[in-house]
Amino acid sequence: MRTAGGNGGIGYGAAVSYYRPRYRTDLLNATWELLQEMQEVNPNLKAAIEPRQVQVAGNPGLIVGLTGRSPYGGAEREMLLTVRRPQGIFYMVFIAPERQYSQLQPAFDRMARSIRFQ
Repeated sequence: MRTAGGNGGIGYGAAVSYYRPRYRTDLLNATWELLQEMQEVNPNLKAAIEPRQVQVAGNPGLIVGLTGRSPYGGAEREMLLTVRRPQGIFYMVFIAPERQYSQLQPAFDRMARSIRFQ
């Protein structure tokens, strides 16, 4: 995942933030809007798995599987987790090289389960 300035990126790990959709919309459309903005920074980023519904700290959320090119070379896999909150869309992106994603999946799952909102 490349950063907005294009001066580096994340090869392993997770990024967490909030996104404010331009339009008042449902979670699915807001997630696609966020993904489009992510693709402006990283045009190689593509949705690989249709969104699926999940529960995050008792709130409805979505997970979308993504594929792309690592800023360090090779293919990478990402999972975009989104949850609607009063501040906007909370999101977390889990990132790893394609060949190592399955090894890191349990850690990403634990991170997602640890999310709490006040």
